[in-house]
Amino acid sequence: MVSLGLGIIFDPSLIFGCFKRGFKKGPKDEEEEDKSASKLSELSHVGSAAYNALKIKHAWFHHLLWNFTSGRVVGELDHTPKDAWTREEGDPVEGHDDWFPKKLGEIISRTEIWCDVLSLGPPDGAFMNEFNKALITVAERAKNQEKIINVRMMFGLIPSMPVNCDKIVKKLTRGIPKHSTFLRLWVGAWRKNVSWNHAKIIAVDGHMLHTGGHNLWDQHYLKDSPVHDLSFELEGRIANDAHRYANEQWSFIQRKQHTIVGYLLKKIPSNWEVVTQTRVVISSFPKGVAHKFAPSFKIGSLPYRERLEGSIPMISIGRYGSIVWKLRAADDAILAMLNASQTIIRIAVQDFGPVLVPGTKIPLPGLKWPRPYIDALARAIWERDVDVEIVLSHPNSRPGGLGVMAGANYGNGWTCEDVASYILNRIQKKFVFVRSKILRTKIEKKLRVCYLKQKIGHEYSTGVKMGLHSKHFIVDDVCTYIGSQNLYVCDLAEWGVVVDHEDQTRKFMDEYWNPLWEASYTGEDCDIEAVMNGLYTVRDNYRGILYEAYSSSSISGSTCKGSGNMSTSTELYSEDTD
Repeated sequence: MVSLGLGIIFDPSLIFGCFKRGFKKGPKDEEEEDKSASKLSELSHVGSAAYNALKIKHAWFHHLLWNFTSGRVVGELDHTPKDAWTREEGDPVEGHDDWFPKKLGEIISRTEIWCDVLSLGPPDGAFMNEFNKALITVAERAKNQEKIINVRMMFGLIPSMPVNCDKIVKKLTRGIPKHSTFLRLWVGAWRKNVSWNHAKIIAVDGHMLHTGGHNLWDQHYLKDSPVHDLSFELEGRIANDAHRYANEQWSFIQRKQHTIVGYLLKKIPSNWEVVTQTRVVISSFPKGVAHKFAPSFKIGSLPYRERLEGSIPMISIGRYGSIVWKLRAADDAILAMLNASQTIIRIAVQDFGPVLVPGTKIPLPGLKWPRPYIDALARAIWERDVDVEIVLSHPNSRPGGLGVMAGANYGNGWTCEDVASYILNRIQKKFVFVRSKILRTKIEKKLRVCYLKQKIGHEYSTGVKMGLHSKHFIVDDVCTYIGSQNLYVCDLAEWGVVVDHEDQTRKFMDEYWNPLWEASYTGEDCDIEAVMNGLYTVRDNYRGILYEAYSSSSISGSTCKGSGNMSTSTELYSEDTD
């Protein structure tokens, strides 16, 4: 580790990359802040708080992990199941959300120069089919224009689920000639300690962007008892930030394969499980034609575009997990937004509490509640009289009848009362002279917590309680976050977008939050007596190995599968016998 004397400490491999970027000047529009973005004076008090936190604490990561820029929302929010708020009875019909993988494939198919795709795991089922169709279209376009088109796809390398990059490439390029194409495709995956990619991004030509919470898994979203999720499509300069965010993950793969350990590990098939703290894998197409490592995205490789008419202020915020030591830009931006609240905070997330040892209320070693976020909510309620509304997933919801071993678990196991009690507990810890009676009155008026519901109720006909995978919050009805970052402690690589515009936020609320809250909040999920009785229950686990140093090699496969979500298709993780 190396210190720059600026309060910023890095992974050494990242430092040298940053110096290289810093001294090798690129095109003027790449090095300077987006001059055509909305003026800082146009930011709300919430957006300004996020911007100031990023500029003061994370200036070194400007254009890597954050940027103040502009963009335009395309159409309505993409929430699945699509008819969740309009269906009066019955389960979703067959093919209920087949539109979604088709939309993602259509966005990829528009690529003329450069496409980046990032997700937790590779696409399967209908998602894989649509991605394959899209790449066939892109390859044909590249051939016709006789110009190279670059496509980079990055996934997480989850312990016990090694990604078979070679097989993914074969699936994605079915029907594409191997030696007569101008298409260049790279598929990579990585982990470092307990960090891996969790961002969900499709960015095309520095102009088109799709991002949010959705993974690319057929069984979780398109079949019986689907999990609820939220993403959106944007256009404009915000897309450049997604491309640049992806660069460091690709650079990390290249740096690690250039080490002696990396050289030896790359000789091992990518689908073999290897017990090491760091593992990177990569495959390219066409073999022997495409360079071994993916090139770095540069804005200068794209034609210059004027700011789109009707663009609104946006801030991209991301984090790289343990690729960067200690610093987490997105975390600080989110915290600043919560601390800037004056009237109301609305949150729709999977959970707040840490991942548990399966079948218990004991957090996994080193995991704990996200105290900075919880303390921000506590201060907002107690000091500024802010209303807080929270919608959570039902504990341990599993779509499509999938079990823990199938890698489906939406909701870490905490109840609404647990979350409310923890917030109250932090109020008492932060403000010593708080009487229980006054605290109870304050919470009854200002804190509302519930589980996700639809008009049909809280569960499907299969008995599966509804799961929520959205990562979404609204502050003071003027500023919105949609992205991949959970609010419970999990040190993954994340990315999302803050839309700082009151009119657009109101539109988001009409499309998603208002019907979600109307269906979900009944006042029955969070019993005030249970909340008060649980006020002194110990829910944190501060013993054991520190999370930042917790080795991925010490996490068993069954624990990972039981505490997270992953594709049910083992085909792209198994040995390639084709």
